[in-house]
Amino acid sequence: MKRFCSQIIYCSPEKILKQAVVEQNDFGVISDLFSLNERNSESAQTLFVDGVISAEIVSLKQHLAPEKLCSVQNYYNYIDLSTGFIPTDFLFPEKKLLLDFGTNSTAEINKMLAFAFPFLVRYSIFDILPACVYYPRLELSQTAELQQGMKTNLMQWKGIDFVNKKITEKFTILDLRF
Repeated sequence: MKRFCSQIIYCSPEKILKQAVVEQNDFGVISDLFSLNERNSESAQTLFVDGVISAEIVSLKQHLAPEKLCSVQNYYNYIDLSTGFIPTDFLFPEKKLLLDFGTNSTAEINKMLAFAFPFLVRYSIFDILPACVYYPRLELSQTAELQQGMKTNLMQWKGIDFVNKKITEKFTILDLRF
């Protein structure tokens, strides 16, 4: 059993828990998820991590055929960061951002994030999180909201300016598996 506490646990665009704990069993299933404001005390086994905790990043490129990926572009500002192409302008404002890294390797993802920083800094962290975690799961008809009973690897997003809700140059993503 693992318990992580963070300033924010990102469940979905509509459910963002502040000062919260997520508990995960040895099989990777979320067994509990709660705000510390709901409890009088917390277990000494809880590990505090700085930043945001979310479900794992999902790559549509790894799961969909190329023709299906083309149809995703009808509904999202789909950006395949694995190609090395970064848009220079803002995208269609009526469409949600969807980022694809083409991998689930945090080392590779962090390289792409550093390269894409000048583009991504234009967006709120609350646009970037669903673009990597939530919307890809919706497109794959998977459970998108981080919730009790969901099997996922947990990710730590650190290097965030919470006042401005933006990423910083020190922004990285870490896998919380240990």
